[in-house]
Amino acid sequence: MIKLYLASAYNDPSADIREINYMKAVNACAELHKLGYIVYAPIVSWHQVAIACPEIDEIKAWIPYEIAFLNWCDILCVLKTPYYSRSKGIKREIRYAKKLGKPVMYFPWE
Repeated sequence: MIKLYLASAYNDPSADIREINYMKAVNACAELHKLGYIVYAPIVSWHQVAIACPEIDEIKAWIPYEIAFLNWCDILCVLKTPYYSRSKGIKREIRYAKKLGKPVMYFPWE
């Protein structure tokens, strides 16, 4: 089975927008799972932690996970949502995946 790292936009000053971004990632994970992929999505894994522990510096906390799971995955899959191309996190994930020679795909598929 192909292992995907699902990168998706998350950060926003609005908790409502962060929740919407989280649900989009959850739905994408479900769709990708139905297609037979093994999916790791940091937003799905860490959204509730971010709510429970708002004092955590999310960027510093997530980077080690990004690196570990980007090393693990076969493909970086970027979730195309409004403003995904502005996400500093997605840009960082794409740079690292390309450095590793991993393919970058976009979902929904182009």
